[in-house]
Order: sequence, then structure tokens, then C-alpha cells
Amino acid sequence: MRWSDLAWPVVAIGLVLPVGSTAGPALAAAPQVAQKLCEDEAAKPEVRIKACAMVIADPNQPDEVRADALATRGSLRDDLGRHAEAIADFTAALKLVPNDPATLILRGNALDASGERELAIADYSEAIRINPGDASGYYNRGTVFMDKGDTERAAADFRKALEIEPRYDLAKKALAPLER
Repeated sequence: MRWSDLAWPVVAIGLVLPVGSTAGPALAAAPQVAQKLCEDEAAKPEVRIKACAMVIADPNQPDEVRADALATRGSLRDDLGRHAEAIADFTAALKLVPNDPATLILRGNALDASGERELAIADYSEAIRINPGDASGYYNRGTVFMDKGDTERAAADFRKALEIEPRYDLAKKALAPLER
């Protein structure tokens, strides 16, 4: 993919890239524009996915920036039901920035959505090990335990999520029927 391939979505945020350009100030600004568009929650998912691809493909970007773009693209793909592509993106992001608990949780979500419960639990457990103060890892793992019928472990995870974040409404709602 070339920067000129991104010209049409870039126009939407005010920077026109001349198609086929190889130099000039507009093209020099393209990496920053692509990164901004990748992160722009108001942009259409497919436009964001293409912008993220430009950031990911740019060898001049630091690993952390490319990993963020991979995680963003993975989240977008997961939201579109393209779970296998999302899992691949999250896995690639984790190769660039290992042990990122947020990316592990995102990959766990995609794995769970694709029916890979044990792998999802493993990702959530690893995220919890790395960052035990984040309630979302416990909540997400609890939902998978619940889906598997392991209500005891699910309830323990929901309680832990609420211990960390007492106003976690999703955890409260998930725990309520288990405590009746």
C-alpha cells in the first residue's frame, strides 16, 4: 500500500495528498494524518482500518505506535465480526509490545467471540498477572467462566472486579443472579 492509496480518506480530514506523489509537504505529513485518522472514532471503520494499515506498514514508526495501530485495527475488525483478523492483529501487536495487558484483554475478547474460551481465559489470566489492579480482566474472565457453567469461578472474578472497582455495573449485574 502506498501513501497515495490513502488520499481519498485523508481528504475527509482536510489534507489532500496528490495521488502518485512521492515528495512534498503533504506527503511528509501523511504518516501523522494516517495515525490521526486511525485513532479518529468519528471516522468510518473501513477508513480507519486503511489508515491503521498505513501506520503499521511504516517502518519509521516506533514499535509502540505500530502496536497501537494494530490494536486499534484489531478492535475495529473484532467489532465488525472479523475475529480471526482481529486475533492476528492483536497477536502482532503483542510481538511488538509484549505483555501489554490491554491488548491481551482485547485478544481475549476476540478469542472468546470466536469460541476459543480456553485461550481467552489464558489471555485474561495473563493480563491479570501483569496488571492485577485492572478490574476488566477479572470481569472478562468471569464472563467466560459463566459461559462455561463454572459459576463459582465466575462469581469470584466478578467479586474481585467489584473489589477493585466498586461501581463496575457490568460486574454487579453479572454477579447478582449468582448470589441468589
